[in-house]
Amino acid sequence: MANQKSGAQLVVADGAGGLREVKDHRFDDTPWPIELRVEAGDAQAWMAHVTAEAETRGWRSASFGQLDAEQNSGSLTLHITSGPTGPSIDVAWEKKRDAHLDVRLRPGGEPPAALALAQEFVQAVATRVRERRADTRHHRAVLLYQGLPWTGELWLTDTLRLGPPSRFAPALHSTQALVVDAEVSGIGWQGVLANFGRLLREVRLVLSPVLGVHLEAENGSAQGWVPEFDDQHNLIDCRLRTTGYWEGWLPQGLPPRGAAPPIERLSMREELARLGIPATQRSIVVSAEVESLWRAFGALPDYPLKQQFLNACNAFSIANDLWPDQRTACAAFLVVTCEALKPTGRRYRSANVYDVIASLAGEGISTGLRSSAVSPQRTRSEHFHRGVLVADELSNMLFGDPFSDPSFDAMLRDLWHTTRVCLIEWLSRHGRYQFVWLPRETRPQRWWRTARSWLRRGSHGLPRRGVR
Repeated sequence: MANQKSGAQLVVADGAGGLREVKDHRFDDTPWPIELRVEAGDAQAWMAHVTAEAETRGWRSASFGQLDAEQNSGSLTLHITSGPTGPSIDVAWEKKRDAHLDVRLRPGGEPPAALALAQEFVQAVATRVRERRADTRHHRAVLLYQGLPWTGELWLTDTLRLGPPSRFAPALHSTQALVVDAEVSGIGWQGVLANFGRLLREVRLVLSPVLGVHLEAENGSAQGWVPEFDDQHNLIDCRLRTTGYWEGWLPQGLPPRGAAPPIERLSMREELARLGIPATQRSIVVSAEVESLWRAFGALPDYPLKQQFLNACNAFSIANDLWPDQRTACAAFLVVTCEALKPTGRRYRSANVYDVIASLAGEGISTGLRSSAVSPQRTRSEHFHRGVLVADELSNMLFGDPFSDPSFDAMLRDLWHTTRVCLIEWLSRHGRYQFVWLPRETRPQRWWRTARSWLRRGSHGLPRRGVR
């Protein structure tokens, strides 16, 4: 699509209490004294360094862009001084998909900035790109989870720390917070913030199965209805207020080692084998292999192994988000998590969840899940293909029903634990493992399994023999 001039009128703060219009310079016919071409590989970094260099000089910027499938283009105005008018540097750029970046610059504003200043700015940006200059800053965020409180510190690297919050929930087993402190590098404050967001997402996705808790990002701007009660617990009001955990009591900057006691440890084998939480335990216990697993994740090549593992962890996170209201979808996404771990290539396209579990957790565990009353693979297929709710979420829920069928819940519990084992095993083996193909069932076996499933659900008809 050719460049089109927008009919919208945009204004931004001018830094002096007023507003200034954002102009689109792409269609200006006046001369452009500076024109340059940036190679495709340096295009994104070059634009980021333009913003970072302007930030270093205390300049304000306002941009206007057009995104298209074939090419992108935009206009950028760098305001050297505050106020509605003043000297500026106008930038217009255009980049076709997978091609070089064409940039035009000129002095602008009232009065126009000197041409020498624009040329010097371009040279400064070129130096930053050549030197791969980056800024390092400290950032802090809060992750939430359900469980015992996080009372110690865990250093994943020398610049990444998981530490305790300054406030704890009154209940021992409740919604808890842990504080993530990190020193992150990037191009300008926008690059640092983007890289910290990526790091926080990786911490949340990778450590959730490793720690055995569902880590969620704290949304400090969320609002909800908050009831108010008097001393006799009578409702007196209900107001819409900002909800969430706010950390405003910890000192700024990356805390030194030893600022909090070390987090309590347990071997991964012991942590995966134990059932429940001991009555004497008062804080969360993490695996002793957390640091080594995090290093293993960092050592994975970005494509395809690191992206493959993040895809699987993301499916695992979705499964945890869906529990307990959507138990069928939760089980289906646990199956997707395991299937996301199978090797790439057409050879493994027909591999299913049982093959992956046999390869990573053992053939005995896989055979046990395949022979369970509720099939994980069939649950995934029926739910995604036809929307079938195998857990029967839409039926009337009777609390303490003595005649309820525990088959689905037993399968879901075993599948969640097995999926977590598969994720940890895949990461500990750096994504390279011997793949095991389980023998496929014969047609009569498949027919009988389907018939038994239909009978268990109270179906009035049976599938035809031989129908998969």
